[in-house]
Amino acid sequence: MPGTLMFEGCLQMMAFYLGAMGYTLERDAWRFEVQRDKPYPMRCRGQVTPQSKQVVYEIFVKELVAGPVPTVVADILCTVDGLKAFHARSVGLSLVPDWPLGQWEKLAPHAEQLDGELIPVSTLGGLQRWVEPKPVATVDGFAFDYRSLLACAWGAPSEAFGPIYERFDGARRVARLPGPPYHFMSRITEVSDGEGAHGMGAMKVGTRVAVEYDLPEQTWYLQQNGARTMPFCVLMEAALQPCGWLASYVGSALTTDIDLLFRNLDGTGTLYEDILPENGTFATRVRIDAISQSAGMIIESFTVECSQQGRKVFDMKTV
Repeated sequence: MPGTLMFEGCLQMMAFYLGAMGYTLERDAWRFEVQRDKPYPMRCRGQVTPQSKQVVYEIFVKELVAGPVPTVVADILCTVDGLKAFHARSVGLSLVPDWPLGQWEKLAPHAEQLDGELIPVSTLGGLQRWVEPKPVATVDGFAFDYRSLLACAWGAPSEAFGPIYERFDGARRVARLPGPPYHFMSRITEVSDGEGAHGMGAMKVGTRVAVEYDLPEQTWYLQQNGARTMPFCVLMEAALQPCGWLASYVGSALTTDIDLLFRNLDGTGTLYEDILPENGTFATRVRIDAISQSAGMIIESFTVECSQQGRKVFDMKTV
């Protein structure tokens, strides 16, 4: 067993320690990383062979930092059948921010080629070579395509909304949209502040967004529904997610040092006809009607209109 693997076993012990102390509870998708740019003297004085019976890892904690990036510093010792075999001093292991989308993209298979066009091989993979089937809205050079929408759930905030959200790429938490299979937005086709300008981060009443959702012919909520129509709970999500996106687009989270979450307060809606997959793309238009900030909350009101094939199928007022 190479000494590097003995060292890795000790790091896993340190990771277990940080997890047992509770530091992973509110840090979903964070990962463990050895402190960088720091030398770690290691001493290997014994071997682990197929004849060895038991390897024991011990950590001797010297320092524990609670946050914003939890870190443990410890001396580590590995014994083999009671004999000291590996030792390292003052090794630092941190729990650092990360996002599932970055890891999945690294592992994702390449897109397949069909008639000269690149197509994604799955919902979670192949995004490196994803080709949007339709034009999308672009603001300050940042395209609001499917990759950016998926980043609203599983990626770095700056990958969802561009450089203005880089402050949330670290230890701060930002409100998220649901990921698949509860993600019902395919692309942003238009965004404006009602006067033709874009107003990204401007917290401006009257800002509008147009969103499309490509209904799949076969998906879980059609297969498990009693009829071949979009269930009302899915319709509500498909109509409300653009509201959450627009609240983020206008920069709600940028106005406070408090980490915010989404919460729907109330609303009224009218369903005009069933949403059927054979009727194609589900289009949603949202406008911000009012913005109020009080007691650590930002309360925003929206008008929502949803359509298929140019026909209004649902509208809503919501907060």
